[in-house]
Amino acid sequence: MLPSARVEARRRGRAEAVDTRFRGRTRWPITHTHTGFDAHNDVPTYDFDFDNKELVLNTAREKILAPENQKAIKRLDDTFDWVVTAIVGVYCALTVAWLRGQVPWYAAVPAFVLLRTAMAGGGHYYARRRAEATGL
Repeated sequence: MLPSARVEARRRGRAEAVDTRFRGRTRWPITHTHTGFDAHNDVPTYDFDFDNKELVLNTAREKILAPENQKAIKRLDDTFDWVVTAIVGVYCALTVAWLRGQVPWYAAVPAFVLLRTAMAGGGHYYARRRAEATGL
């Protein structure tokens, strides 16, 4: 048994060891919470009222859905599409040059790592894009 553990209660005929380094049933370390904290009673309450204009999410939603911001988002989305297309084109050109032996390995390896990582980021974005944006 740990030195900081002590037998606190008996249930069903066997002793239960309770580690005194943790607070209550949550098993949170004592150092992470203040002395009077009880996770079962001190639960924060949240306000998700869509009509309350003082909430950050509602003001952010208003600003994002404004027509001028939607135009800016569309412009940035189109720019992102062109950049990802250029990255794929550079990757294909580098692959052809590498297969022909025109690119040394010490230049090809970092370039392939960089381009593959960039393509993975673009693919991650495209996989999570909203359906209305892709036309599917």
